[in-house]
Amino acid sequence: MNALQTYHASHAETLALLNTLSDNDLDHAPAIVLERMKHFADFQSIGNLLVFTPMPDMSHRGQLADVRQRLGRMLFA
Repeated sequence: MNALQTYHASHAETLALLNTLSDNDLDHAPAIVLERMKHFADFQSIGNLLVFTPMPDMSHRGQLADVRQRLGRMLFA
């Protein structure tokens, strides 16, 4: 499985999990959080974690768009 297939599979699994959760479930603490990450608000609840999850992808996409623009290439659609 290549990186893009893995990404899409992970996304589908996340959506499937989200569909099983109630609003109350989103307030619960995640089952496992790395010790060094426990103090960050993004890792305090399942809801916060799900909101945080796409942030790195969005940030990197923005960085790539900046580079493409600087190189005179078409921006992402």
